[in-house]
Amino acid sequence: MKPIQNPNHATSFSGSVKMIFSDIDGTLCDFTRKVNPLVTQAVQKTIQLGIPFAFATGRVYPSVLPLIKQLELVHPQIASNGAEIIDPNTNEHIFHETLDQDTQAYLLDICSQYNFAHVVCSGNRLLATSWKPEFQIFEESGQATAIVDQQMLKSSPGEKIAVVVLPNQTQELQEFANTLAQIKHPKGIAFKQLVSEPTIMDLGPETTSKFNAIKLLCQRNGCTLDQVMAIGDGNNDAEMLRGVGCGVAMANAAQSALDAANFIAPDVSENGIVKALEFAWKHP
Repeated sequence: MKPIQNPNHATSFSGSVKMIFSDIDGTLCDFTRKVNPLVTQAVQKTIQLGIPFAFATGRVYPSVLPLIKQLELVHPQIASNGAEIIDPNTNEHIFHETLDQDTQAYLLDICSQYNFAHVVCSGNRLLATSWKPEFQIFEESGQATAIVDQQMLKSSPGEKIAVVVLPNQTQELQEFANTLAQIKHPKGIAFKQLVSEPTIMDLGPETTSKFNAIKLLCQRNGCTLDQVMAIGDGNNDAEMLRGVGCGVAMANAAQSALDAANFIAPDVSENGIVKALEFAWKHP
């Protein structure tokens, strides 16, 4: 079985896949955050066939490291929705962008005003002024939250601010996202907001995205976007799925990702990414 062609796209893929970028949560693994052995085997076979495989995730880099080691990935990885590109061999940044200090302080004030739990993702740290039950989702992926005062929270350069809710508050998060999009912000305040998971909204630098990071790595590796496969399921994946030669959305994907993709793979619960990778093997 191969990914089915999206009926909204008339053209099929007949090119070569020279690089693959994959989201993690809802794509590589479900929200238990465990990778099925079949997926591990498929990723490792992809690498053995000489096709670079990398993550393009909204997660911060430290929470991705265990998966990088598990899958034995060696190519540059995209984290924090494109605000970071890291060489896993040295753990050094190839690209790194943070919110400017005024924008970060402004967004923190708004999050507090609307009483939403939030952390600043700053380098290897998650920073907050107090611990909240909503932060359990980060601890499940090995990221503890450091408690700091408000001044340090505003002054520590952040790749993004993650606004987090409990599973029964996803509607409230969407309403906050809509409100934030409609507010007329002060001059000089610029940022990008993405609901990357049902319980998480990321607020990051205006110019960063997974797709922009992919473009940078294509230039670095002498590869064209037409030769890239991107696999994802979230709203923050739609741009990269639309922009590459072979965009594959999971069957469980958000509507924006489904609309953007050329192909649709089976649900993450069925290890659908394996079918996407098998499709890539046939287009060397």
